[in-house]
Amino acid sequence: MTSASTTTSAAASKRTPGPAGPALDEGERDRLDTAIDALQVGARTWSALTIAQRVTLLRAVRTSVAATAEDWANTAAASKGLDARHPLRGEEWLSGPYSVLGALDAYIETLSRLAAGTNPLDGVTIDRAPGGRTRVHAFP
Repeated sequence: MTSASTTTSAAASKRTPGPAGPALDEGERDRLDTAIDALQVGARTWSALTIAQRVTLLRAVRTSVAATAEDWANTAAASKGLDARHPLRGEEWLSGPYSVLGALDAYIETLSRLAAGTNPLDGVTIDRAPGGRTRVHAFP
């Protein structure tokens, strides 16, 4: 078997539903294939960006997430049947938009430091823990 036929066989086996999973209709399979193709294009695009361009893109993503945060949290709470005064609605904020915004802020900070030519770990205390392990003081 040649390398090309091995690749084709591997790709075909990935697209064929196994006995353990539900069968997908052709339309759903096409939608998933299109989404996977878009992710692959996005990954190639991201890898071609400079660090400064990545910072710019992440800032735009952050702005979009912040603009839709309330809708996101409200939709998540409504999907769980939580009314407007339910105390668990806060969980939807913490596990959704707040965590994503926090992660985006960290990515932006790290990439901004790299773009400026500085070490993203400047100011972070790093020392040795018992057993010769490296310890990073990451919490206040």
